[in-house]
Amino acid sequence: MDSKPKASYSSATHSSTHRPTTKFRGNIDTSADQQSAEHFSLASAILDQQQTGIVVLNHHRKVICWNNWIADWTNISPDKALGKTLETLFPDLIGTELPNTVTRALENSGDIIWSQETDPERMDIVEAAMSQGDRELPLFRISISSIASPDGSGCVLELLEAPFNPLTVRKTELTKSAQKNTKGISAALSVVSESAREISQVYAEGGLADQNLSDQGVGIISVDRFSTIKEVNNSFQAMSDFSSAQLRDKPLRLLFPAMSAGTETEVAQFFEQYSHRDEAVEAVTAEGNTLRLHVSVHPVAGGDGQLLVCRDKSGELDRENALLRERELFAALYSEVADGVALVDAQGLIEGVNPVGLEMLGLRQTELHNQPADQLISLVDSKNITLKAVTECLARGSVFYAPSNTTLQAAGGDSVPVTVSVTPLRGNNNELSGCVVVFRTVAESRRVSQRLSWQVDHDPLTGLYNRHALEREIRQSMSDVQRSNLVSILLYIDLYNFSLVNDTCGHSAGDTLLCQTAKILQGKAGKQALVARIGNDEFGILLRDQHVELAQVVAEDILEEFKVFSFPWGERRLKVGANIGMEVIDRNASSEIDILVSAAASCETSKEFGRNRLHSAYQKEDLDQRDRIAQWIPKISAALDENRFELYFQPIVPMASLADVSQSKAGGHYEALVRMIDENGQLVSPDEFIPAAERYGLIDDIDRWVVAEAIRIITGLSKTRRRGLRIAVNLSGATIGDDTYAEYLLKLLDSSGVDPSHLQFEITETAAIRQFDRAMDFIHRLKAKGCFFSLDDFGSGLSSLSYLKEIPVDFLKIDGSFVRNMESSDIDFSVVSTVNHLAHVMGVLTIAESVENQFQLTMLQDMGVDYVQGYFLATPKPAADVFG
Repeated sequence: MDSKPKASYSSATHSSTHRPTTKFRGNIDTSADQQSAEHFSLASAILDQQQTGIVVLNHHRKVICWNNWIADWTNISPDKALGKTLETLFPDLIGTELPNTVTRALENSGDIIWSQETDPERMDIVEAAMSQGDRELPLFRISISSIASPDGSGCVLELLEAPFNPLTVRKTELTKSAQKNTKGISAALSVVSESAREISQVYAEGGLADQNLSDQGVGIISVDRFSTIKEVNNSFQAMSDFSSAQLRDKPLRLLFPAMSAGTETEVAQFFEQYSHRDEAVEAVTAEGNTLRLHVSVHPVAGGDGQLLVCRDKSGELDRENALLRERELFAALYSEVADGVALVDAQGLIEGVNPVGLEMLGLRQTELHNQPADQLISLVDSKNITLKAVTECLARGSVFYAPSNTTLQAAGGDSVPVTVSVTPLRGNNNELSGCVVVFRTVAESRRVSQRLSWQVDHDPLTGLYNRHALEREIRQSMSDVQRSNLVSILLYIDLYNFSLVNDTCGHSAGDTLLCQTAKILQGKAGKQALVARIGNDEFGILLRDQHVELAQVVAEDILEEFKVFSFPWGERRLKVGANIGMEVIDRNASSEIDILVSAAASCETSKEFGRNRLHSAYQKEDLDQRDRIAQWIPKISAALDENRFELYFQPIVPMASLADVSQSKAGGHYEALVRMIDENGQLVSPDEFIPAAERYGLIDDIDRWVVAEAIRIITGLSKTRRRGLRIAVNLSGATIGDDTYAEYLLKLLDSSGVDPSHLQFEITETAAIRQFDRAMDFIHRLKAKGCFFSLDDFGSGLSSLSYLKEIPVDFLKIDGSFVRNMESSDIDFSVVSTVNHLAHVMGVLTIAESVENQFQLTMLQDMGVDYVQGYFLATPKPAADVFG
């Protein structure tokens, strides 16, 4: 079997003294020394090991690099590709967008990315033109980036096939991945990376005992393709206390216990995960001590094994940890002391003030940064002379004590008697780096009062603002927005997997995670934002006077941070994510409570699409629609309080009874449809109020009212009238996701004495699939009680027919959009017929909804559909008309 060719560069001449698979072109000297040859061999090896297609074009748009992956994908060898344009190789590309896009990248030195998610037609055109059409996975991403190539300026095309779950890959991830790969490719082409130089130096010296690298503290481990250690250099022997003889022919996991035995690719992936997080890998010394190393992996020229370049970061990390402990200790003291403390830089500008100091000054943290300290900490002596305490301290370079009877002039106009000291701070070279100002009230009772005042607005664990303070600031933002063209933004953040940390590691670990999360959010939000902890694992960020686009950037930055964040606790390392709901505070905002509720609802919606997702209803709707929805909230709340809802019933008719629809009123199958009654006694269509109820979290209350009312109506019927009766009640996705709702229904059924077989619950296909585990648990519990279930709107949602095998429903309702159009559309007719047939094969009865005429009814009857429902058969009517 022929081996795959290595990544090749186009060449007018080719030196037979070098490896025959690597070619050079242009002004590169092909008769370079052995070290240069090893450089280019390493570059070739790096490109050959890419799990993506790499094509490098020079400024004439001719191919100068064609790696293994692209040769396999196109079935065109490097020898046939080098020196030709893409249009010459693939005539079907002529007239498409790709050649023009390449030209644009060359001319503008820009980066362009196409993906299956955003550019499916472009991807299909490229795949059809360039590939053989025999790949199992579709083309998923193409990035086109300008680079410096061996032939001068050029561009690189990177092609990537789809991962197994491409829908979970976000555009920001594609961009970062493409940028990262492009940088790596460019580095390989220029062959100037630091590690490459070190490795080439090792090769040139003929072994791993190179003195220069040892002097630099760079450890080198050589392993074969089975991850067996072949050799280590002097530097690594010194840092690990192992001799070369002790390690030779031993498995690599002897040094790195966290790594299992694996292939070359798996070894590289193991170290890459640490490199991606910029973390050190833990190794073990001969004495059993922990060694923390930064490790980079490089293929050996010739392809037999790998070199691991190791740098000892143990001492550096120890110093960082000690500094972190000191900072945490200082932060704890800074937040807890009952005195005001201000940090000032060498220019006399405020860097920060602790919470008690903020209370004493009557200011917010956002009003302090880089403001003159003497201006904000306004001190006056007994003769009413303004003191320049900070200026005096920095000028003298010694501690300044304010005289007795000094008063602090707070922002609100209050004068508070204080004692003040200003102490200079100096760096390692004894240079003045700033000062710390400590000011305390003379009266003890006032100091205690200030501390209590701080606690009213702050979370004691994280030191962030609490929900009370956030609501107050939202009200202020609502007032400010009336006078400004800018809006404010609320980000509602919910931690993912927080309960797992609490359950597996204990509450102290949970507390530590919350504090770390607070620091992450403060760092990403910036000093002008207000960050608050508003629930157990829920946080809020208020971005004042901010553009929506910029707020979205902040939210995306937070999610990017959590994508790579993992929480270490003891020997465990747990993945923790976040979901964010975004709500805009504009002139149409009604109340701080509505804003918080809407942001929380958006956060919940984001969870339906997975971890680390952002959702904003503001982006999906125009302002008029948002206004219309928001106006329904007080109306729905009032209707719930005043019981102004009514159930209407529409019959679900068995095909067998169509000969006499008006037969005996005993029994019957009906769907309960909710209607709202407005203040004037007029009926309101569910299309008007249901969207608002779903968005603002009121749909749960409506669902509870509907099922309770249906049970009340059933209990009022005679035993004869109840016989064979079944009422179908719709349940929303939010209700399915409520862990308490099943228990509520079971208790309601027990207390009412109603036979559970009278109730049929309709859940939509989308709700069932998005919350599959909860839906299955809900269905099993209620079916065990005797209730029936139907899958509503089947065919319009997310699933395939295979889900019918998993979800134990009794009825399947074929979506009305197919039924309404099946007489004029062969496709819709086929969908209805196919769904009906497969449902019957699986033992599920079918209901066709939205039947509007006799022709549709006849077609459904010929298909063998079990039940039909629609205005052609009967309109919805109130309970009195149906059961009276």
